[in-house]
This record gives sequence, C-alpha cells and structure tokens, in this order.
Amino acid sequence: MQEPHVEEADRRLTLISVLIVFLLSAMSQTVVATAMPRIVADLSGLQLYAWATTSYLLASTVMVPIWGKLGDIFGRKAILLVGIGVFLVGSWLAGLSGEFGDLPLLGGGMTQLIAFRAVQGIGGGALFTTAFAIIADLYAPRERAQFSGLFGAVFGVGSVFGPVIGGFFTDHGTVSFAGHVIEGWRWVFYVNVPFALAAVAMITLKMPELPRRGEGRI
Repeated sequence: MQEPHVEEADRRLTLISVLIVFLLSAMSQTVVATAMPRIVADLSGLQLYAWATTSYLLASTVMVPIWGKLGDIFGRKAILLVGIGVFLVGSWLAGLSGEFGDLPLLGGGMTQLIAFRAVQGIGGGALFTTAFAIIADLYAPRERAQFSGLFGAVFGVGSVFGPVIGGFFTDHGTVSFAGHVIEGWRWVFYVNVPFALAAVAMITLKMPELPRRGEGRI
C-alpha cells in the first residue's frame, strides 16, 4: 500500500505524540509497582496483591488484536484517541479505589482497584498497538527500523524513572485538603494525565487521517 503524503512537520509531531503515548503504556506498570506495598496495606488486600498487576496485563493483552482490527476499520487516529480516553478513565477510577468504602458489585478497595486496573489495561492495549501501527502507516519499511531504537529508549526511560516517580509520590505525596487526607499513592495513577493530555492535543491537531486498511467484522 502506498504511503500517505504527510508534511514533514506533521509527521515529526505525530512521531513525538506516539512516543508520548508509548511512554504512557510503559510507565503504567513501573510507576504503580513501587507503590503497590503501600496500596495493599491501605486497602487491606494482600491476598489479592498479584491481581492488581495481572488484571491490567490480561486486559491489555486480550485487547491488542481487537484494537488493531478496530484501527484497520475505523482509522488509527480515532482508535488511538478512544484508547487514551479509556486509559485515563481507568487511571482516574484506580486512583479513587477505596475512597468511598465498599461499593455495590465492586466490593472493597482492593477489588475496586483490580477492576479499574482492568479498565486501564483495556485502554493500554490500544496505546501499545496503535503506536506501532501508526509508525508503520507513516513510514516506509526501509525507514521504520531507525525508530525501534527510539521506542526502546522510551521504554528504558519508563523503566528507570517510573519506580522513582512512584516511590516519590508514595512517600511524599500525601496531602490534606479541607480536613480530608489524600494518600500519596493515589497520585501515581494521575501522573500520566498531563502527558496524555499533551498527546491528545498533538494527535488531534497535527496527526493526519491515515488511510484505513480494510473492512470487516470483529
């Protein structure tokens, strides 16, 4: 399939936005991992410790081929924006886990966290998949290899700085507002929000409408 004609400036900004999206996907695990012991202690969920991570990985893995097919049918740009939206909703809800006590169907704080991490993982599957698909759509095969190093570097940044950021917010992020204490670990779910909003703005304004790869059913 012939590569779409895209202005070099738009191509460059789209690449930056895709790298930001990939950073969100990479940091979604590393930031939270450092905070998990404190989260488990606050939510009294030691027996469910592993599921807080597994629910994200399971949901994102299952959704990878589905998001890929949806991108083929409806276009990469729309699916990427939807994926970021789902990811942000899941992050926001995960940060509220246990804040309002037991909830109908969702139960206590730890089961809420597991469910909301699954929602976050559903969106995360779109971030990872669509990021690579967009690069494949924007660049010819002979140009794509040079970007593998960039994606590897972004993953390395997420692996190095994610635990540091997660630990900082967990240890020093607790604040009191109007007599209500907000635990520091809750901020680890919100640290991605500024990056996500920046990526959404760049994608909305500068990312071209890439040709769809085909039609079909999920």
